[in-house]
Amino acid sequence: MTLDRTQRQLLGITKWRDSGCRGTLQWCTGVGKTRAALTAVKGFLTKNSGKIIVVVVPTDHLKIQWIQELNKYRLLEYVSVEIVNSAVKVNSHVDFLILDECHRIPSETFYEVFKQRDPSLVLGLSATFSRLDGRHELLNRFCPVCDVISIKEAIDNKWLSPYIEYKVIIDPPDIETYRQLNKTFNEMFSVFDFDFKLAMECLTNIIKRRTYAKKIGISASEMDGIVFSWQRALKGRKAFVTNHPKKLDITRKILSYRQDRKAITFSATISQAEKIGGGYIVHSKNTKKKNRITVEEFSQMPFGVIHTAKSLDEGADIKGLNLAIILSNTSSQTQKTQRLGRVIRFEEDKEAEVFTLVIKGTMEEHWFNTSTSGKEFIEITESELDEILKGSESDNIVQEAEESSLIFRL
Repeated sequence: MTLDRTQRQLLGITKWRDSGCRGTLQWCTGVGKTRAALTAVKGFLTKNSGKIIVVVVPTDHLKIQWIQELNKYRLLEYVSVEIVNSAVKVNSHVDFLILDECHRIPSETFYEVFKQRDPSLVLGLSATFSRLDGRHELLNRFCPVCDVISIKEAIDNKWLSPYIEYKVIIDPPDIETYRQLNKTFNEMFSVFDFDFKLAMECLTNIIKRRTYAKKIGISASEMDGIVFSWQRALKGRKAFVTNHPKKLDITRKILSYRQDRKAITFSATISQAEKIGGGYIVHSKNTKKKNRITVEEFSQMPFGVIHTAKSLDEGADIKGLNLAIILSNTSSQTQKTQRLGRVIRFEEDKEAEVFTLVIKGTMEEHWFNTSTSGKEFIEITESELDEILKGSESDNIVQEAEESSLIFRL
């Protein structure tokens, strides 16, 4: 039986209730996690007056969004919204605790929230439950996943707009620079048996560094040379792939051919975001108020571009976005899913485009493959990108990709 979005939301809340009212809805961005939570709140209030309901969020931006939604549904007088860093300072019982973007909270802070607030009911909301650091296991103890809605399910049911992701392979003329950095990195890394944790401990802790040098039979000065060479190569490799000037050139080209689109770019650094030029920009050096006003102004625009360096990866709801350009890749599936969520919120007749820029022959290819696991994409060269942007061959490239199995699913 096919369910509409509202029916599917109610099914999710039913599964949460069947789980003892302690669980997480792992739903992709745009399906309606907030609305489902509000439905749960309404149901709770019909049978429980005078109870304490608290929503905990990771950012000020999300706090404002929640307050607006609660006000719209006339629930603000019954529910308080707290940023997590403030929530842990309050030692009082909560009857119903809602954790938005809960994958960002599982840590010592997350544990403290439960310890301090001792909730009877817990509803977690997240598009991506897992974390690279494994700390989602702590979250799993308190509110395990009770329902999942994938991007595929949402698109198949038209709860989200379809999209095409292009993996744009960039062939840099200065790749030898990266190869030398990578060679140095691996040579130095082998001293630590390719143990990243050990290498970082030796880098940041001089006692650990001296102890390890003695253990492997080299002098303190030799160890200093190795660990700092490793650090320089580590930083150099990352800077090469994240800040390569060809990424800026290609981003500007895409935007010049897609001026009728409403676009968002994701950069690794504020400097990179600023260098793209044109449009709006949101980043951590701005005040929260300035960023909020910028997002609100851009949301009203029919087309244009907003640039961000990490600030809009999660939690931002900007209407009309239909183009994303990802200049900075990581291996995080969480980050990738959140970024996709910015542009695939459902709108009638919308099909979004996502261009992910990847430097050939670098660790960035591995990052892309890890973060894109389970999702479809089309791999294209720079010359094929030109054809797609000009429009004359775009349909042919997609069709050829389908016929030759070049639409990948990792």
